[in-house]
Amino acid sequence: MDPTQPKRILGCAFRSLCWLAAYAICAIIGLTAAIKLHGADGAEEWRAKRVLIISTGSRLAPGFILADRQLLQSLENIPSVRIETYAENLDLVRFPSEGYRKILTEYLTAKFAESPPDLVILVYVGNLGIAGKLLPQLFPGTPIIVAGLTEEELRTDQFGPFVSGLAQRVDPRANLELILRLQPELRRIVVIGGTAEIDRQVLQRVKEAAQSIKGHIQIDFWDNLTMAELRKAVIAMPQDTAILYARMFRDAAGQAVISSEVGQWIAQSANVPVYVMTDASFGTGAVGGSLASIEAFGKRAGELARQILTGTAPASLPFEIRSDSVATFDWRALKRWGIAESRLPPNSVVRFRARSLWEEYRWYVIGALIVIGVQGAMIADLLLQRARRRRVEADLVENRQFMELATEAGGIGLWVRDLVKGDLWVNPRLRSLLGFGQADVLGVDEVLARIHPDDRAQVMSVIQRAEETAIPFDLEFRTAIPNTPERWIAVRGQFKRGPQGQLLRRMGTMIDITGRKLAEQKLWESEEDFRRLVENTSAVIWQADIDTWVFSYVGPQAVKLLGYPLEQWYDKDFWISHLHPDDRERAVSICLTMRKSAQEFDFEYRMIGASGEVVWIHDIVNCQHHNGKPTQLRGLMLDITKRKQAEEALRGERAFLRQVIDTVPNFIFAKDRQGRFVLANQAVADAYGTTVENLIGKTDSDFNPHRDEVEFSRRIDAQVIETLQELAIPEEQITDAQGRVRWLQTMKRPIIGSDGSAKQVLGASTDITQRKQTEMQLQEQRTDLAHVARISTMGELAASLAHELNQPLTAILSNAQAALRFLSSKPADLEEVREILQDIVKDNSRAGEVIRRMRALVKKEALEFATLDLASLIRDVVALLHSDAILQNVNIALELDDNLPAVRGDKVQLQQVVLNLMLNAFDAMKDCPASERVVQLRLEDNGMGLIQGSVRDRGTGLSGDKLDKIFQPFYTTKGDGLGMGLSICRSIIEAHGGRLWVENNPDRGATFYFTVLMAPAREQNVSKSAAWINNNVT
Repeated sequence: MDPTQPKRILGCAFRSLCWLAAYAICAIIGLTAAIKLHGADGAEEWRAKRVLIISTGSRLAPGFILADRQLLQSLENIPSVRIETYAENLDLVRFPSEGYRKILTEYLTAKFAESPPDLVILVYVGNLGIAGKLLPQLFPGTPIIVAGLTEEELRTDQFGPFVSGLAQRVDPRANLELILRLQPELRRIVVIGGTAEIDRQVLQRVKEAAQSIKGHIQIDFWDNLTMAELRKAVIAMPQDTAILYARMFRDAAGQAVISSEVGQWIAQSANVPVYVMTDASFGTGAVGGSLASIEAFGKRAGELARQILTGTAPASLPFEIRSDSVATFDWRALKRWGIAESRLPPNSVVRFRARSLWEEYRWYVIGALIVIGVQGAMIADLLLQRARRRRVEADLVENRQFMELATEAGGIGLWVRDLVKGDLWVNPRLRSLLGFGQADVLGVDEVLARIHPDDRAQVMSVIQRAEETAIPFDLEFRTAIPNTPERWIAVRGQFKRGPQGQLLRRMGTMIDITGRKLAEQKLWESEEDFRRLVENTSAVIWQADIDTWVFSYVGPQAVKLLGYPLEQWYDKDFWISHLHPDDRERAVSICLTMRKSAQEFDFEYRMIGASGEVVWIHDIVNCQHHNGKPTQLRGLMLDITKRKQAEEALRGERAFLRQVIDTVPNFIFAKDRQGRFVLANQAVADAYGTTVENLIGKTDSDFNPHRDEVEFSRRIDAQVIETLQELAIPEEQITDAQGRVRWLQTMKRPIIGSDGSAKQVLGASTDITQRKQTEMQLQEQRTDLAHVARISTMGELAASLAHELNQPLTAILSNAQAALRFLSSKPADLEEVREILQDIVKDNSRAGEVIRRMRALVKKEALEFATLDLASLIRDVVALLHSDAILQNVNIALELDDNLPAVRGDKVQLQQVVLNLMLNAFDAMKDCPASERVVQLRLEDNGMGLIQGSVRDRGTGLSGDKLDKIFQPFYTTKGDGLGMGLSICRSIIEAHGGRLWVENNPDRGATFYFTVLMAPAREQNVSKSAAWINNNVT
């Protein structure tokens, strides 16, 4: 026979008696309440309240079973209302199709059409989804309580006035930190989840939480495995791994599963510890975790149902979003995986602990001993009771007065809860702590309402566990008192048992610990800030004695700074002996001086490293005082070696750059918006007859008296800075210190800052004075050469010009002789004489025009650009060659458009070009038959801002080698030519911004083409008017 069997029988019998007594008491209370209600209502029917509990999951899922159990227990404990309970399990997670939802809608509508519920309780996991929208439509005006384990984003104001409830969230970050606390040796955490939408929500929460420990441990997410793959994977995990089970309602193959069941077989099958985040999968092999209690939120949903069924409006019960969790562990799993309980966080709950014989029956033994002791005491007390009663009563009054005085002075709140009657007693101080008036009627619900929603579940859990074990408890919570700042309250409680071991009272104290909590929070934040500073900074934090300079603390970064082991830093005179010899005296002197002043100071010096390298240190030192006297030095050593090296390199680069730009003969400078020099090289200083140092901060006007030059430069600088565009100035002039004009070719660009704006301009100028003078000399020589060419051409035209002048002179002579004859006749024919004189005037004008044109060509004048009518200019040249064309039997064909835009150029030089090209055309056709000698002149707009002219002849054309050489100086095809005509013509056209070229005609002869720039639009009308006046008035 088992020796423990009698004890088990005795224990079972005792427990049976206790339950029998409890049932009897409940029956009596229920009967009494029924009699009272029947007496109050008389014959009126007492209608039961219909409560419909709808679960979105499967009725087989443990999580929904836990929640439903708590709901039913809460509904059964409502004594004043008769409840009829209905339950529906929709299983929407596994059957999400729209057709199934439609069937459910029709089913619920038909089923409860004649007997609608008085209260609907929706229990869901994951997304509220269609159920949350459907219920208010199916049961309009019916109060609805929503209770869900969800990660979706909810707003407490998104539901109507008939909807209340709560949403419970898991705490992934607390679970990850808990895993690392229990198993710091881990290298990897595998998070297992599913592919359903509610699975992905939980996984996303875990991924966000994992960012806080990223880099400390490898975290893998398994959400792409089928059930078969997962079974194989979890049984072959590396030993330095742990599993955190998130949630799985659907695997990678799309198979619907029950999440809690998956969590159970993973915990049973895995070869590494498995952690969970809810109590649905707890108790079947998982270590545990920071659990979101489904029982707690089911119980809270039942409490909300009780309040609504007893008359509380749903709108007055705000929707609660809870994220509280309780560190709960399976004792069997802790032993299995060798996890010490010392690693568990404070206030952890350990379940399923194996109980010894004493632990199993100690209360029965203690109860028996207590009964025996009480009986003996009662017998003894009966003998002394009468004598001692008065003294005890007096002591009791005195003690009560003393206790009230002590609790009031110490700010201690007292409370006693009668577990049999349900009454609650509190002292005035506790009422004040929780914001109640002295006359307010208090119950457990009112007190719980003053506990912060985030702490409420944990408080209830701790009290419930303590009630189960009947051991003293300690807890802390925050208050939620309307219109009152949040406070922290510390609670200490214990239980009072009756003579049969039953719990009679729960009693304890409450103390306001807000000040302590705030101080702890500030201290923690300060310590965390300092810890992060020490761990993350590259600087060396140190502390030393102010007299001996011996280090009492040196940060670990000191090893990396100089290479010496950390223990050497604590040697006497370590700092002084490792100072650079050149810096030792100065550094020691600074420390001695500043130690006397007891002020904060910083300085720079060099130290010699373990490998002999020189390390630059920037030391920031602070003097610590005690009783007004300096006692310690604290400081921060910063390695500035790289900065010093960079500064030295920068100084070298600047010196080298200064030498380079001072060697360059070009002007290099930079100016600010006010035109002040911020940079200048030696060339600029030499031009202004000063030094580079004297230039900085001054403007051009301080050295150049010519305001027009200074203003021109300033305008260009401002334009570059404002437009942020670089600008090339082909030519500009400045007057140097010797009064000489120097021509410059300059490029300026803006110096753009980090904000995208420019405050300075950078310039580089090349001195082109010598080139400019050479160009002017060349231009002068070119003008002389062109004049010589014109004189030579006029020599070639001597015969034709003589013929051109001989005709009007002969006519004048003949007319003069005829006039004399008419005057000699009697009477004189004056009318004939008048006509003859008019002919003489015309012939004189004709001869004068020939002379004017000839003088215009041979006259030597400075180059003068003006707006010209190119067609009129060509007609003047044709008129000059009229006689020569007749003598050479050449026919001139003109295709001139008088409506073409005017051009801009020098009239004489352009006439020289046309004249030279026409004479060359005459000469090219001298061997052709007279009937074929035709020169065609044509003008047209080429559409590119240029007027194109052409001179076409019908001669023999040009061979390939002549086409290449025809425009070269001193190359000629004439026996008596100099070879300069076409070369001069090309230089003239190019000076006018155009081009001169030749092409052989397809049939015979050659055509010379030239282009000239059009005049600006504003000058076109002026040119046309001048041409008209020249042709019609003159």
